[in-house]
Amino acid sequence: MATIKDVAALAGVSTATVSRVLNRTCYVEPITLERVERAVKELNYHKDARATALASRSSNTLGLLTGNLADPFFALVAKSVEEVARTNGYQLVVVSGGHNAQREKEGLDFLISQGCEAMVIHSKMLDDTTLLRYSAQLPAMVLLNRTIAQISNRSVWVDNKLGSQISVQHLIEMGHRKIAYVSSDLPIQDRTDRLQGYQEAMKAANIEIQPNWIINQNFSESGGEAAGDILVNQCPEVTAAVTFNDVMAQA
Repeated sequence: MATIKDVAALAGVSTATVSRVLNRTCYVEPITLERVERAVKELNYHKDARATALASRSSNTLGLLTGNLADPFFALVAKSVEEVARTNGYQLVVVSGGHNAQREKEGLDFLISQGCEAMVIHSKMLDDTTLLRYSAQLPAMVLLNRTIAQISNRSVWVDNKLGSQISVQHLIEMGHRKIAYVSSDLPIQDRTDRLQGYQEAMKAANIEIQPNWIINQNFSESGGEAAGDILVNQCPEVTAAVTFNDVMAQA
């Protein structure tokens, strides 16, 4: 009877990698996954029945990968997801990606290692290809505040550009013409879309945007405070402003 060591030797990987593939406890590169599965089939390898029974037990655990937990938006997301999870008999495991690609990947791998049966993922720094690889391995993975064409049916997202346009239009309807935009320094698509919405709404109203009306600051309360100081000291003519998010606005 073939052993896990036999499978590892034939696939050219470690026994730990074989274990990860068999138990789905961590992300494995597709090419490695294919080699291991081919070796398992060729050797007609079967896991120990007791281990199989243990691994197949439901963990009733839902994973959530968020951005910055200090942001009220993510705190509200976590609260809402937990309410739904508990209502359906699941426990919630939360990890923060901190808008950092490495931390987001580590967070995903940790959730997998904890046996999470489903995941809600807010990832802005991992590329589409990486997220598609994870989604192929995790059928119950849903993207939050982001969409990828291949898995758009598993995405919940908002139209950032339209939201920004509506905000500016509201201020214009209130009589404002000198409107500033406080943006984040995060290199994410949300930033680009919201700024574009502001610019298009101002153009549609025939309002010329002055260069100093667009302010980029750190994605934090301190960044919002710095932007406020700039508005007061360098843009005294401005009567209203649209901000990137609530954290910067409340500062």
